[in-house]
Amino acid sequence: MATGRAWSHGGAGALRISLRREYLRRTLRIAMVVGIVLTVINQADVIIGGDATAITWVKVGLSFCVPLVVSNLVCWSASRRRSLGSSPRPRAAGVPQTSPMPPAHALFDLNGTLLDPSPIADALPSGNDRQRFVEAVLGDAVLLGAVETITGSYRDFAELLRAAAARRLAAIGAEDALGAVIDGTRRMAPFPEAREAIATMLDSKVGVGVLTNSSGGTARTLLAAAGLELSPVIGTDAVEAFKPDPRVYASGVEATGRRAAEVVLVTAHWWDALGAKRAGLQTAWIARDETARPDVGPAPDFQARDLAGAARTIAAG
Repeated sequence: MATGRAWSHGGAGALRISLRREYLRRTLRIAMVVGIVLTVINQADVIIGGDATAITWVKVGLSFCVPLVVSNLVCWSASRRRSLGSSPRPRAAGVPQTSPMPPAHALFDLNGTLLDPSPIADALPSGNDRQRFVEAVLGDAVLLGAVETITGSYRDFAELLRAAAARRLAAIGAEDALGAVIDGTRRMAPFPEAREAIATMLDSKVGVGVLTNSSGGTARTLLAAAGLELSPVIGTDAVEAFKPDPRVYASGVEATGRRAAEVVLVTAHWWDALGAKRAGLQTAWIARDETARPDVGPAPDFQARDLAGAARTIAAG
């Protein structure tokens, strides 16, 4: 997908788009076919009759150049429309997406990506799988958020986390632990490599912010407790919808002051990466706990085992 930054670089950016393999093959093929047809129609009798002059060959050349220029203009226009925020048509699984320009701004998902949610299970009775409990609570909260969005409703993500935790605790007969579980959601700290990842991006002039299903206020409180100063920090309360609704990603992009194709969403959730990619952003999927993702495209632009690895790849362009 052509990035909006290409347009801010004028002719050089347009040239980079023209030289992309998928565009170059198409435009050359069009120029060749149309050029031959125009030459046959307009100049064949002159050439066959042996009356061709220098002007004739100039006209032949133009017969190929004009369709080449026109087809490139069409490609540039399509790329510009995508870079201005229209959602690209999803590609079939396995078809690679290309992003010729490095991201200008990174937006981190918060819960389970930048911050470690393991304190949610600190009060869980012994004998229970704590990691599975955390995954189940977050997963249920995400599903509840999807129901809210699809049905035109909205409530703070903290309410959805409470409802999800209560359901899971009831299933194991540990309802009394609900207060401690909710307290754990307020004690989530950055993953060990988070600060390194942020520093790597900032050193490479890549802006760093947060786009989360939590409210903006909750996110800022958690980040402040962790000593992290990131910008922008955008929660779903900005649009009263939850990921993967395109409005959430659009609000994050708008807050960066960039175009969608210049922004990369960094997330440890495959569904979040897929939603952001279909909304026009670049994506980095952290395969920390999710060791595989569904074979449904478009695929993430970047993939790494942890935040530091993703940051290095993104910074390298």
